[in-house]
Amino acid sequence: MAELDQKDYHKLDAPLSEILSSMKLKDDERKEANKYLIEIIENEVIPAMQDVDEFFKIVYKRLTPSGSYYENLKISKPNEFDRNVELAIPFKDIEVRSSSFYGYVQVKCNGDKKRFAEKGEKILKNWLDSDGMLKRNEVLQWMQSVMDRALCKKPIENVKIFPSRHGPAITLTIIVKSSSGKELEFCVDLVPVFSFDEAHWPKPPVRQPFINLPDFPKTWCIVPKEVPNNPEETTHWRISFYDQERRLMNGYNAMKAILKLIKKLRDCQNNCDYLSSYYIKTVFLWEMEKEKYSEEFWQKSIGVLFIDMLKRLVEYIKEKQCIPFFWDERHNLISKLEQDTFKNLGNRIENIINKIEKNLPGNPDYVKSCFPGWDTEDPSSSSSVAQSFSEEIKSDSDTEILSDNFSSLFSDNYPRLRQRQAQDHSLEDIGIWGAIGIGALALALGVTAVIRGIQENNRQ
Repeated sequence: MAELDQKDYHKLDAPLSEILSSMKLKDDERKEANKYLIEIIENEVIPAMQDVDEFFKIVYKRLTPSGSYYENLKISKPNEFDRNVELAIPFKDIEVRSSSFYGYVQVKCNGDKKRFAEKGEKILKNWLDSDGMLKRNEVLQWMQSVMDRALCKKPIENVKIFPSRHGPAITLTIIVKSSSGKELEFCVDLVPVFSFDEAHWPKPPVRQPFINLPDFPKTWCIVPKEVPNNPEETTHWRISFYDQERRLMNGYNAMKAILKLIKKLRDCQNNCDYLSSYYIKTVFLWEMEKEKYSEEFWQKSIGVLFIDMLKRLVEYIKEKQCIPFFWDERHNLISKLEQDTFKNLGNRIENIINKIEKNLPGNPDYVKSCFPGWDTEDPSSSSSVAQSFSEEIKSDSDTEILSDNFSSLFSDNYPRLRQRQAQDHSLEDIGIWGAIGIGALALALGVTAVIRGIQENNRQ
């Protein structure tokens, strides 16, 4: 095949723009989802949690959005959201310590707990180990307990809520009837996090703040994400710089278009569940830095950028077999994947690239066949590659059983099980997709129908 130049790749612009336009979120759907998100989570669920637990009322700070919807990287309907439940560590003397596990830290708490009510003192005692280290599992269990009691004590009229758990998130699947009588279903991942200021920023070799970047966020978080292959290490917390990542990518709308196309390409292939959205996003963060955050680089043709970034992704997966965590490059995000997985995934992407290039001279529309089903949803109006994407907010995660005492809250109809997709948000690589059996939940809800497993991605 003759050597292709950039002009040849320009032929991909039209078909790729069609695919991109089909992913554009509808304003009315986004506004409706945001409306119910505020009405149910912010105005009902959080106040109910404060009512049933005095200590939650003390340490709760705010809800903050995260994920692909909020980053303008959502590629499907606005029906999945992430919210960080920011909590305050109720100690004046806090020490953030480096961890032996790359990408993680430990938090040592010192000080007097007696200023809290007796119940608060008991909770704090459970939160800390004998050395004063904050324990991840205990915080998650407490948060789960608060949610259990809140939903049981204060059901919401005309709203059905189905709780589940994935990793560090409590996932609420919510069904509500709109004003038009239409039944809406959406999911919200609530993740308990602790935020810190710049004075507690992790020490090098963790990446330090971008001091030359205007408005660079100085607040960062720790997330109760399990240490890979070491679940018993409960005092180690994953560092999270979601706001910083969002700031770095802010304004690069053409870059976001390419990232969305690659996420969509992944979703259109079989058995690519393990390539999480956060892995792809991290590759883009590294390549943005490699290109010195050049806006000119991302002003190239959409076809040129699409093929270029696919080839760079192959380099990370197949050749390097490593996608370093952007904030601590000692941590390989894909270290859990088998060597054959690297090879197979790299070969599959290379095969896609080769077929696109082979058909490019005479049949640039062939690229559409690499996105099977892309046009099954109503496409919205066409838009240019460099257009501004509207502000959004998102959610991604896997599922497991949260508890079995919610049958009084729900009808016998379990919500339509949806296929979800992810990021690791600043939850980074949170969430490798997997089919999770939900028979126990079906039994608890009195459902007699056979429930199929859920397949979802990640975040972070």
